[in-house]
Amino acid sequence: MKEESPKIDTIFSKFLIVFTIAIVFMVSAIIVFNYYINIKSNIEILSKQTVSKTSDTVATYMEAIMQMGNATENYVSNPSLYSDEEIKIRLSSMIDSRSDIMTIDFFDSHGNVIAGTTDKNLRPAVEICSQNWFVRALAGNGNSYFSSPHVQQLLILRYPWVLSYSKKINYTDNNDDLKQGIILIDIKYEKIKELIESIDIGTGGYLYIIDNDGKLVIHPKQTLINANLFSEDLSNNNEKIYGSFNVNYNGQNKFVDIQTIDWTRWRVVGVVPIGAMITVGIKSFVIIILIVLLLSLALTIFIGRFLSNIITSPIRHLEKEMEAIDIINTTPRQLEKGSYEVKALSHSFVEMSKRIRSLMDEIVSEQEQKRKSELDALQAKINPHFLYNTLDSVIWLADAGDDEGVIKLVSALAKLFRISISKGHEIITLEEEVEHVRNYLIIQQMRYVDKFTYNIEIPDNLRHKPTIKLILQPIVENSIYHGIKYLMDPGIINIKVEEAGNDIKIHISDNGIGMDNETRLSLLIVDKNQHIKDGNGIGVYNVNKRLQLKYGEKYGLKIESEIEEGTHVIITLPNDKDIPSIKAKQI
Repeated sequence: MKEESPKIDTIFSKFLIVFTIAIVFMVSAIIVFNYYINIKSNIEILSKQTVSKTSDTVATYMEAIMQMGNATENYVSNPSLYSDEEIKIRLSSMIDSRSDIMTIDFFDSHGNVIAGTTDKNLRPAVEICSQNWFVRALAGNGNSYFSSPHVQQLLILRYPWVLSYSKKINYTDNNDDLKQGIILIDIKYEKIKELIESIDIGTGGYLYIIDNDGKLVIHPKQTLINANLFSEDLSNNNEKIYGSFNVNYNGQNKFVDIQTIDWTRWRVVGVVPIGAMITVGIKSFVIIILIVLLLSLALTIFIGRFLSNIITSPIRHLEKEMEAIDIINTTPRQLEKGSYEVKALSHSFVEMSKRIRSLMDEIVSEQEQKRKSELDALQAKINPHFLYNTLDSVIWLADAGDDEGVIKLVSALAKLFRISISKGHEIITLEEEVEHVRNYLIIQQMRYVDKFTYNIEIPDNLRHKPTIKLILQPIVENSIYHGIKYLMDPGIINIKVEEAGNDIKIHISDNGIGMDNETRLSLLIVDKNQHIKDGNGIGVYNVNKRLQLKYGEKYGLKIESEIEEGTHVIITLPNDKDIPSIKAKQI
């Protein structure tokens, strides 16, 4: 049958006129609206960037102070290498090279000065060992401690404002006895304050720092705060670790961004007041846009109803014809009446019904192949940064002459990748999976010395149970980088495998900083691309997805976590029959 040529009087031409009118109104309004919205958005973006850069700057500064502390430790830990005079000269040289450092001193555990740049007019030892920087460092386990700003009472008749860095170390005295001491580095408060106040965050904006106890470290309006002429919303900000939000405090709308500094858990807070003019302008334009949208919607509905009887009548007729057709066993008939579009649609439907039977078989085959491909793709996510960092650690150990450490690290890395790249073996034993994560933990322990310990328990009767590979390492990686990394004290990771009827439960728990409920839920329901867009590991989402693709929806991950309480992840697997290990298959 000869097809009709397209006519001017088509559904497309009729709706084109209607929606052109509506779209012109809406697009024009949206462009103006976005223009004003972008003002506020740009302020927020600039604030976030400034706070992030400031956080990095302060973190770099504190790392430099910690390196000075490490250098001091090298000088004083063994008096046989350096005399007291040599130590004093070296420490004085460090102070002379920096205008922000006031003193560097080393005390024994009773508050007596052993070496340093301050050796005259010191207060009695009993007063020194009662000061907060001394008490906090002595109570720690080798971790560094940065104090809040305070009046240093180290010297008689001298009371400078400082931030103190202190650290407990072990050293050998002249009698070769192992003892404990405290390194003290006093930083001039004014230098840190100048660094923060010199950063521009926009008109009316400012930055300040609070410590991990929620107390102000540096604030540009500290004088006004002390005089009760200005107050800061510390109670609300203390509840946040990271993130941005809008608040209304003392009748003023503000945009607040918070970043946490590594090592110290101090937080950099950026505050930008949202101007009344911008706020009023945005509200006015929101009202205008709403009115325009309502008018456009009303116009579209009115014209649409007028045209509906003319346009949709043939379509409803075609719909009835489609409902009456058994598309599996019969071929629909071609409609001869109606507009050009309706007849073209009828023709397409006839052709479509002829292909449905063959396409159904193809779809089944393609879905099976797609499932296998997705499993392979999810399993193939390997973190290159981990390999780079591990190889850097190997080079560092080799340069240090630690042959035993090099052998241990390379051996663990080889065993780790033997499981990771075991091509053709998607299923391995639980024992091999546990060996894989144990080697990963060995590598991370050598990279992050004294940062964490771990414990792994697996019963003998479960060692040869089958599992898909690479399900533990991403969870442990998450525990280290997002939980334990921010702890002041060493972290603990516990892995326990146990039998639970027809299932097997694997418990992975840590004592890290934990997470809020919103973050916990998002790990398993948010698009996986958000978890792996930066290439950091397979991701918790992918582990859960792989388990459910392989074993069904009842299996996978369960996450329990609370802020400051740690995280507990439970992996559920089917308790299937034992299988031989990959090693046995390859022999």
